[in-house]
Amino acid sequence: MLTPGRKFSAGSGYRYGFNGAEKDNEIKGEGNSYTTEWRQYDPRLGRWLSPDPLMSQFPGWSPYVFAFDNPIWLNDPNGDAPPTIKEIIANGKKNSSTFTLLLGTAKITDANYSQNISFGSGTYTENKTGKIVLTKSEDIKFQVIKLTHELTNRKNISVIQKTDTKVSEGKITAKEYAKQLAQIEVEGEINQLKVAAETGYRYKGKGAEGLNKLIDNYSKDKTIDLAKKIVASTEHLKTYEKQGESLREDYLKKNPEPKK
Repeated sequence: MLTPGRKFSAGSGYRYGFNGAEKDNEIKGEGNSYTTEWRQYDPRLGRWLSPDPLMSQFPGWSPYVFAFDNPIWLNDPNGDAPPTIKEIIANGKKNSSTFTLLLGTAKITDANYSQNISFGSGTYTENKTGKIVLTKSEDIKFQVIKLTHELTNRKNISVIQKTDTKVSEGKITAKEYAKQLAQIEVEGEINQLKVAAETGYRYKGKGAEGLNKLIDNYSKDKTIDLAKKIVASTEHLKTYEKQGESLREDYLKKNPEPKK
């Protein structure tokens, strides 16, 4: 909602507002009503004036909800339902040979994807089971990119599990553990860049300019060694080191070392 008495420098000539929706200034005054593809929004109330036409697909949500109550991370420019896992996989297979290859090495098929990939509150791969969880999004290309990373993790799940065991039993240090898992993280990021180049995806936000330039360069020259361009971040190393320390502590609680 516009602050009373204030206007954008573009004045009343700028037609769009929240979520890219077009303003209906002639109905309730400037900035007080927006028309989207399927329904109207009143920013003064912070409410939709009609229910979601697709409400029958989401019985667990209010028909007046927007972007699953998470407008910071999600948007809904067309009022569509978010793509299903089946649609995400189909899109990736259609547009990316790297993605298709990863499906095979991660042992995801048309017959078993629904048992191994689901939607949830985060995006991750369960270390013990290799099952993948994704957050929902309207951007199907972004979903393909996220799934690419998790397929890389699933492909390496036996390595991850063995590394978890080694650090738990004290056969490697937490720092060694962090380095090994960070390398899998790097592999996932490299695969993401390859799929982005093949699907035409472009990153948004902080640091996107450098990534997108690398994607453009790789699109023109596939001989570029991406492994020399991507290194494990300090943040990932610290996170995995703490995870390794936690695994070791949990193991010692269950299996205390005998006193000398």
